[in-house]
Amino acid sequence: MIKFKQLNMLLISLLSIFSLNISSISANNNINSYNFYDDVPSAKKSPLGAAQYFHIFSKNANLNSHTDGNVATNNLNGSANFGTNIHEGLIPIDISYIKNFSNISSSSFVSKSNTRTNKVVFGSSVTIKDHDMNNSPRVSVNDINLDHLSGSEIYSDNKNNYLDIDTELDNVNTKAISWLNHADSDTTPDYSDFNNRRITVSNTNNENVAYISISTSELLKNTPIKIYGESDVAPFLIINVIDDLNDPSNTVNINSKIEYYFNGELRNNHETEYFNDSKLLINFSGIVGKSININSPFQGSIVAPKDNIFANQNVDGSLIADTVTVNAETHRWDLQLR
Repeated sequence: MIKFKQLNMLLISLLSIFSLNISSISANNNINSYNFYDDVPSAKKSPLGAAQYFHIFSKNANLNSHTDGNVATNNLNGSANFGTNIHEGLIPIDISYIKNFSNISSSSFVSKSNTRTNKVVFGSSVTIKDHDMNNSPRVSVNDINLDHLSGSEIYSDNKNNYLDIDTELDNVNTKAISWLNHADSDTTPDYSDFNNRRITVSNTNNENVAYISISTSELLKNTPIKIYGESDVAPFLIINVIDDLNDPSNTVNINSKIEYYFNGELRNNHETEYFNDSKLLINFSGIVGKSININSPFQGSIVAPKDNIFANQNVDGSLIADTVTVNAETHRWDLQLR
């Protein structure tokens, strides 16, 4: 059993926030009867369930550039490394789930510290070893060494019940479709000035969530969209994307940089473990079977359960889709939707 020695008050409070059930994270490397929700009970009440706790959540993940965050996927093709880097020391456990993989970088994951450990779960078809040919401690999966993990941090989902990604994506899709029915609220868009397009979020209705719809033709434009009014007390903003172009190539191009102002200050794309300001979600559930190309720096979690996301520029947020392809550095920024 993983033991944390001399926990300070900050870490105790963080464990409360993340609602991690530490007793279920065992040094026994076979997972028999418990699942992700036993490790993170708070996920049961989260609108997007388990998907809300991962940087990338998909059936397929192709990582071609550094991915600063945890991953849950059925099939990984990882030529670049991934894992949540340690900055503020706010994430006590970094959980990833890889059911199968064709390629994984040896430098993936982040070595444990006095504020962090890892839990990495592989599917039953993956062969895990915790020593090399000379019986020296060294973790490998399908004979690929993982340089940043210890034997106590890697697990085999021997009964394949730790995380059902297909079912989770179906649940996400059902929830996201329900958001499409909401009328715009607590938001004021102004796209009249091509060089100063903005969305202002208010709290006039005293609701926890604000909604606005935006067209794919608006997102195609190559000037920033500035989102103002986000703060500790402002509503969470859900942007519902409406496909008014219906591109016959089944492609949606996002050329608009998303600029996000929180408490009056512009937030730039960056690595962090601080997620309290992550109050922006872009909902593509009304668009099915298309390739969504992120062609400008982007802030906000993207929910596209039936689509393929191509991150061609920096993205901060969760990427939830059928397939996620990372072609530029991305950063974990867990959405704070409750």
